[in-house]
Amino acid sequence: MMRSLYSAVSGLKAHQIMMDTIGNNIANVNTPGFKGSRVTFATMLSQTLKGAAAPTATPVSLGGSNAAQVGLGTQIGAIDQIMSQGSAENTGKWSDLMVQGEGFFVLNDAGKTVYTRAGNFGTDSNGDLVDNATGAYVLGVPSETPVTLDGTGSGWSTNGAGQPVYTDSALVGQPDITLKNGAGPLANGTDYNFDPSTGTVTFISGVPSSTNKYTVAPGLTIGSTDPVNWTNDANGNFVYQSPSLVGAPGINIKDATTGTVLQPAASVAAIDANHPYYFDPATGTINLGNVAAPADPWSITTPGVIRIPPNTYTSLNVDLNGNVTGTDSSGTMVNLGQVDLATFPNPAGLKNIGDNYYIPSNNSGAAAAGPANSGNAGSIISGELEMSNVDLGQEMTNMIVAQRGFEANSRVITVSDSFLQTLVDLKRQ
Repeated sequence: MMRSLYSAVSGLKAHQIMMDTIGNNIANVNTPGFKGSRVTFATMLSQTLKGAAAPTATPVSLGGSNAAQVGLGTQIGAIDQIMSQGSAENTGKWSDLMVQGEGFFVLNDAGKTVYTRAGNFGTDSNGDLVDNATGAYVLGVPSETPVTLDGTGSGWSTNGAGQPVYTDSALVGQPDITLKNGAGPLANGTDYNFDPSTGTVTFISGVPSSTNKYTVAPGLTIGSTDPVNWTNDANGNFVYQSPSLVGAPGINIKDATTGTVLQPAASVAAIDANHPYYFDPATGTINLGNVAAPADPWSITTPGVIRIPPNTYTSLNVDLNGNVTGTDSSGTMVNLGQVDLATFPNPAGLKNIGDNYYIPSNNSGAAAAGPANSGNAGSIISGELEMSNVDLGQEMTNMIVAQRGFEANSRVITVSDSFLQTLVDLKRQ
């Protein structure tokens, strides 16, 4: 008798949580980017009154019998987020953005990276693209510091101290790789072109003066160029492919007209390069082909804030790839940046923290950020908002189911109570 009471109580609790979830879904039926949830139940432990028995042939032939078990109620099995695409609402506002796919907008909320499907964005007084509701910055690739993650970077250089190589235009932040010669880190100086298919470096300035000696002549006029084959060892040091080279590589600075050596055996100067690279967003590393990264991978900083200078453009637009463009009074179209999207291996595992924001959890997997229309991120549609994916008709039906389930469990309690009352009344008879 007591089992039925407690089983019914567990049913009341479970259906109350089901109703709470339905109520939250209905409350957010008009919330942009909202993803509804569903509740599923699971059985509790069962009390075994009699164990199962196998068929027997001796001493008497008997068939098998199943176990006799009494269930002890129900519990919440899972509350799942339904991450299906919501319907589109046309707003006509250029900064209202909708993701058609599985991606999430990336925002900086007071220094914390969060993710959202709600694209009701706008600009603040500085012209920064922000979430209208919270003021969180929408992250992407600003126009001032373009990043090419799948193309070719150029302009890598070092300073005079041979500090880590970086690119002036194609990367953001300070990379963690140093090119070295046999004597140590390279300093600034010579230009070269690098062919990754052959491993050949062609110096832009310099003439051969002797075996494996090349001129570097800042401010001088050099008459010709000459190729040299090289590789890098595991520590990132230059290794020349000539068996006759002895000691650290040297450079003769030579007058191109008279052939006079002005500075013999100078140290190999550091380099500015044009060289393709390949970016792996999953690991944050850049593969430089034949150039080794000896210690740490190249580092890419957090995407920046997209700024649209106020009162500058007559019209603004965001294309399907997330590129923000403005047209000025002369009719010139200007690139203002690109909105990033992030994807997750298991988006249903994201943790909802309010304000339409999500953060990764132990079961969502790590975010992979990049441009729209890459992978399964989907495209960005300007002038539209993704509405809630809650099906109001389905929720009303679920509410009836929850109500009847709650009532039925309540009835179990009242009937069990009447049984107990009958037992109490036996004493009076």
